[in-house]
This record gives sequence, C-alpha cells and structure tokens, in this order.
Amino acid sequence: MKSAISFALLIFLLTTLPVGAATIHVPDDQETIQAGVDAAEAGDTVLVADGDYNGNGNVNLSVSTQIILLSENGPDNCIIDCAENNAANGIDIQETVILNGFTIAGADTGIIIRNANDVNIVNCITNGNSVHGLYLIGCLRAIISNTQSTDNNCNAAQQGIGMRAENSDGTITDCIFSNNSTLGSGGGIWFGASDFIFEN
Repeated sequence: MKSAISFALLIFLLTTLPVGAATIHVPDDQETIQAGVDAAEAGDTVLVADGDYNGNGNVNLSVSTQIILLSENGPDNCIIDCAENNAANGIDIQETVILNGFTIAGADTGIIIRNANDVNIVNCITNGNSVHGLYLIGCLRAIISNTQSTDNNCNAAQQGIGMRAENSDGTITDCIFSNNSTLGSGGGIWFGASDFIFEN
C-alpha cells in the first residue's frame, strides 16, 4: 500500500508544532511502543522497528500528545498483536496524531479516536478485531487513507464493525473495507450524526 500524508495536515503540523522535534526509536531508545509514546513531546516522531508487538506496553496504547507514530517498513512488517492479551483497544488516540504503517489485530477495537481533530490514519490495517476495526467519536477533519479494515467480526448486535463513527467528519480515501460482519447492522461501516467524503 502507498504511504501518504495529507498535505493540509502536514502543513498544519509544520506550522503549529515545535521546531527541533526528536525521533524516538522503538525498541532501541525505548523498549515498548507505549514507552516511546510517553517519552515523546509534541512534534516528535516515534519510529517503530519491524516486529510483532504484544504484551504490556505494546497493546492498549494511549496517545495524547501531538506526535507522528510511524513504523519503519509498513503494516506487513509491524504488527500490534492484541490477541494474547485480550486487549480492549490496540491504539486509543486522543490528540492530533499521524498514525502510519501498522497492522492492529486481535483487539476488541483496533483503532479508537476520541475527541481529537485532524487525526491522520494512513497505510494501516485493522484485522481480526472483535468489536470495531476503527471507531471515531467526536472527531473533526479525520483523514483515513490507504487503509484496510478487514475480517473484523462481532458475535453481538453491534453496529459498524469495519468502521463506526459518531459525531465525526472527515475524508476516507483509497481504503478497503471487506469481510466484516456483525449480528447487528452496518457490518462494513456505520455512521451516526457523521459526515464523511469517500474517494476511491
């Protein structure tokens, strides 16, 4: 899959975030992804090496700082595997963040974004999650591009398994939603009071 960052979001970050941002390498500088995120300041990049990440500090991640969370070589090579830990969420984003190049699998919800504006999810895969692949609530100008949400299956009457959005808006470009299922409605995508533009 292609790697792309919205030009508008890139300009926003370049003009609002501090100059002199650092790059924090996981696991070289910080042992876990969460430790890397916690060590980052606004504008920093947390660069995650190839690998299968699970266990404490690598699942149920919480991101509340304006950072770039980036894998070195894309989602086929950098997997956040929540299945062994019964993780509720793969990644919980609560700030303007660029998330680029991860597979998130085996969680209840792969990626949740809450009350955060201008979040960019690019070149990611959510796969094999049991409630939602992507869940947005209270988010404005979300950008989701070159991302796949596949094989997320819910055995309850839940709505929006591939993606669920409430009180949110944004654009969805060059994405694939496939083979998601639920006993409820909107196995692929479900929107409540939300407004998205779909392209390709």
